[in-house]
Order: sequence, then C-alpha cells, then structure tokens
Amino acid sequence: FYWAKANKREKAKRFDVAVEEELMGKRAPEDSELCWLYKNQYEFHIKKWVARFPRKNMLFMIYEEWTDPQGDGLKHLEEFLDLEIGSLVEQYNENFNAKEWINVLRDRKPPRYKPLTRRLRTQLEDVFAPDKAYISTLLNRDIPAWEIQE
Repeated sequence: FYWAKANKREKAKRFDVAVEEELMGKRAPEDSELCWLYKNQYEFHIKKWVARFPRKNMLFMIYEEWTDPQGDGLKHLEEFLDLEIGSLVEQYNENFNAKEWINVLRDRKPPRYKPLTRRLRTQLEDVFAPDKAYISTLLNRDIPAWEIQE
C-alpha cells in the first residue's frame, strides 16, 4: 500500500480506507491491481496450483519463518531441491555486494507505518482467518508467526 501510495498509484489516503473499499466491493481484482486483501488470500490462489500440479512438487515457505535470523533460513528449500545444505547461502554471499547495499541504504529513511487500529486489525484477522487455517492444514502444522500478537 505505502509503496503504491508513494508512487501515486494508490488513491486512498489511508490503508484502512483502501481495505474498506475492497470489503465494500468498490475494488475488485478484475478491475484493480490494488486489492490488498485479495492478493494475500492464499487459499484462493494456492487451490488453483494444487488442482493443477502434484502436491509433492510444491514447497510452501512462510516468509516470517525463512527470514527469521533464528530460523533455518533456506534449509527447507535446499532440502526440497536436493541441494547441499548451505549452498544457497554461500551463493548469495558470493553474489552479494555489501558495500553497494550500504551505500544504497545509508541515505534511505525507513518508512514509518502507523499501527493498525484495533477495529482494522480485528477486521483483517476475520478476513484472513480462513486462509491461515487453510495453510496450517495444508502444511499439517501450526504457524506461530501468524498467531495474534497482543
């Protein structure tokens, strides 16, 4: 949302307004690429892939898990692709130019996102609850990163 707003593609002034428009049907995926809820309703999208391809050929990774510095990172992907464990990290490190990134990031100010209102947070939890349950069932496990944080 904030990227689209900064690039003058998003007309709504606030995220909650954009979400409300989508919930009220004023934004539909057929008419707008700026459907923030639709893009993140995984069940709808994944079911299309599961219907077309064998499940054994799919690996679903939870972003919050593979980017967690305390987690296994890309280990699950390496295992799935039958790669040597640690090889993706090695390849990444070989191709990563830290000095270049430091220069890029030095002058950037991190975006400040306003916290979600309790009402919007509850609304989003309700919207995404079926998707969270679907993914949890598909993976046959709980996803602690998606638990409600108070």
